[in-house]
Amino acid sequence: MNSFLENLQESIEVHLNSHKTFRDIPVLRHQQSNFESCLNEFVQTGVGQCIVILNPIPIRIIPGKERVTFEEILIRIQVIENAGTYSGKISSLSLAEEISRTLHHHPIVLSNWAGWLVLNEKLPWKEIKDEQKNNRYILEINFQVRGTIIN
Repeated sequence: MNSFLENLQESIEVHLNSHKTFRDIPVLRHQQSNFESCLNEFVQTGVGQCIVILNPIPIRIIPGKERVTFEEILIRIQVIENAGTYSGKISSLSLAEEISRTLHHHPIVLSNWAGWLVLNEKLPWKEIKDEQKNNRYILEINFQVRGTIIN
């Protein structure tokens, strides 16, 4: 059985995979058990580019509640490109821009919860230098999830 945060991550994966722009680009959720091997397969064996939905991270709770209630959750999505093998149709910059447009104000409805994604207003994107794998180019798009429990 998946947790609320896993269901949230999966719903974003399903939405991106259903979008025509991302049809030829692998979209995967970060899952600790097989993540690095999947990532290596996508970025080093010809595809050269992928989209990774990292684990959702709660950044604020509603204090004083008996049960933990997340008020705000950070969703990080990375566009990862292997500069040595990628020769696709869409640049990482364009891909990150399209992810931003596709997911900004995207509604998410899960069992007993409804909310939406918004780009992080202070740090919507950041570039990440992967020192260990120096030919990977990474753009990270930061979203916040806001929502409410449905009774």
